[in-house]
Amino acid sequence: MVNKRLKKLMIEAVDNQLRDPETEYVKEAYEEMREAGYTAKEAKEAIAGVLLAEMYTILGEQRTFDENRYRKGLEEMLEDYEIREAEEPWPGMNELIEQGDAALDQDFRDPSAIVPWEKAWEIVRDKVKDADMPMEISEVDEATDYEYDLGEWIENMMFSYQRMGEHEKCIRFCEEVLETFSWENESPAMFKRCIGECLFALGKTEEGDQWHEEWLGSEWEADAAIAGTFYWMGRRNYGKAEQILDRILE
Repeated sequence: MVNKRLKKLMIEAVDNQLRDPETEYVKEAYEEMREAGYTAKEAKEAIAGVLLAEMYTILGEQRTFDENRYRKGLEEMLEDYEIREAEEPWPGMNELIEQGDAALDQDFRDPSAIVPWEKAWEIVRDKVKDADMPMEISEVDEATDYEYDLGEWIENMMFSYQRMGEHEKCIRFCEEVLETFSWENESPAMFKRCIGECLFALGKTEEGDQWHEEWLGSEWEADAAIAGTFYWMGRRNYGKAEQILDRILE
């Protein structure tokens, strides 16, 4: 009985919103469902479900009514019903990634092939920096519903710079990645290792040595230790490589 009464009250609330000019977006969602073949009853019940979820949020989290959150809920409802296609989180991002994919597949040695990815990275960098708080790469992936698989794509961009011999650009890119994201729960070792490798490839051995000295002097997690061990072995400084291994084994 209580459920039936609640359902009746929610449907009445939806009816009121359908008549109210200030909630025209509710009427738009309703009409989209009707045009898609749903009955008036089915459309109103779907909208009532979104409204009820918003009420639970208000009561449970002691919040005020958030019209934007309610609008978003209606949009997600239409996406769930496959009436409206999901909007891309960052417009234009997918197109740039696809352009870069195609260009790099055609010739991964061509420096101009990575230009679309560089434009896509600018979008990522600016969006993350504008966030309310520092975010891990995985948190950004979650916030964008894994639309771009940023973790893998950023790694691919780094490796692409290396493959085409753009070591200076690769260093700058890795530095930006390290500055852009939070690294409290994820390891930045891959990007730090890449900086060292690029310095070595550019013949800047002294800078590469100093980079690894400073990096490994402050970080001793496993990924960093492995990277440092291989670096010093490549430099034929087996003493330093052994010191790192001894430190980790202890």
